Amino acid sequence: MFVQIFWIDITLMINRLLNLILFLLVIMSQLHCVHTSRQRASIDMFRDSDLDNIYYLMESNYLSTRIDDIFKTRECTLNPGKIISENENDTYYILRFFYSSYVDTFIINEGDSILITVDGRIINLESYYVNLGHNEVTAYYEIQVLDLIEISQAKSVMVIVKGVNDTFYSEFQPQNFTNFDTFVKKIIYTSEKNQNDIRDDQIIKSKLRGFISVGSGSGYELWFTYYTNFLKIKAFQKIGDFISIGAGFTKFNYDRYVHSQTSSEPPPRFWYEFHDSQKNSILYLNAMYGLTHASGFGNWSFELGITIQYYQIDDQDWNKYIPSETRWGTVPQFKYNITNGKAYDGIVFGIFVQAGIFWFRINLEEAWMVGLSIPIYF
Repeated sequence: MFVQIFWIDITLMINRLLNLILFLLVIMSQLHCVHTSRQRASIDMFRDSDLDNIYYLMESNYLSTRIDDIFKTRECTLNPGKIISENENDTYYILRFFYSSYVDTFIINEGDSILITVDGRIINLESYYVNLGHNEVTAYYEIQVLDLIEISQAKSVMVIVKGVNDTFYSEFQPQNFTNFDTFVKKIIYTSEKNQNDIRDDQIIKSKLRGFISVGSGSGYELWFTYYTNFLKIKAFQKIGDFISIGAGFTKFNYDRYVHSQTSSEPPPRFWYEFHDSQKNSILYLNAMYGLTHASGFGNWSFELGITIQYYQIDDQDWNKYIPSETRWGTVPQFKYNITNGKAYDGIVFGIFVQAGIFWFRINLEEAWMVGLSIPIYF
C-alpha cells in the first residue's frame, strides 16, 4: 500500500514538472514572438545596375505565430516592396514572404496562393518566384498598389499562406499596421527624390548556394559545389540537387628491375636486378551530380552524389613494354614493382556521401577520400 501511494506521488510530481517546463517554454516563445512582432521595420533601397532596376524593400516586418506553431516556427516576415524598372519605364509592387522552421522546410511552389483577408475582403495572390533553402523558404507575390494602401488602413488583416503540405496562419498586430503605413507614406505617397544616392546592391540577401570541399586520403582534392535545383518533381519536394567540379592529385612510387641474365640450360630462367626507383604524380579532374536533403535535426543536410574522375599519369611510359631478345625468346627488358600508392589512369566512377560538413568519397579503383566542407553564401 505504501509503495503504491509513493509511486502515485512520484508520478504526479513528474507530470507537474513536465507541465511546468512546457508552460515555461510557451511563455518564452510567446515573449519572443511579442518582441519580434513589436519590432519596427526598416526600408532598404537597392539598385541593380545589370537590370536597371531600383528596389525599395521593407525588412523585419515580423508576423505573429500561433501557439500551436511555437515549437516549429523560427522566424516569419511579410515585407512589402516596390520595383522601378527603368528599362520598361514601369513600377511594380510586391510582397516578400519569408519563413524558417526548426524542423523542416515549408514547401511553396510557384503559383501557390497567399490569402490576405482585409476587413473581410480577400486578396488572393499567386507566387511568381520561390527560393527554397534548408529549413526556410522565400516567396514573392505581385500586388496592386491600392491593395497595399488598403492593408495599411485596415482594422484587421489575416494572412494565410498555402504550401504543398502545410498552411501558415497569422493575424496582423498593431506594429504590422504601423510598418505598412510607414511604407505607404514613404514609398508610395512620396516620390523618390534621391535615387542617385541609392547604393548598388542586390535585393536578394545572401543565401546558402553551395559548398567548397577539401579532403585527403589516397591523395588530396578540392571540390566546388553549387545547389542547382534542377530537380522539379512534386513527389520529391524536399529533395534538391547539386553539381560539383574539382581537381586533385595523388602519387605512387615504383622500383624498376632490368633483365640481366638468362639461363643457358633448360628449363629457361630469367634474372632481373634492381635498376632504379621512380616517383610519379597523378593529376585528376572531378565532376559530380547528386541530391541533397535538408535534415530535420538542425541546420545541416545530407548529400549523395555520383562522381566521375579522369586520372592522368605524369609519366606515361612508366609501365612501357620494351622487348629483350634472349636465347629462349623475347622477355620484358624491365619489370615494375609499385612500392607506394596505386597507378590510376583513365575514367573512374564512384560515390560521394556528405552529412553536415563531413564527407566521404570512394570510387571503383578503391581510391578514397574524407574531408570537410565550407558553406558558400552569396
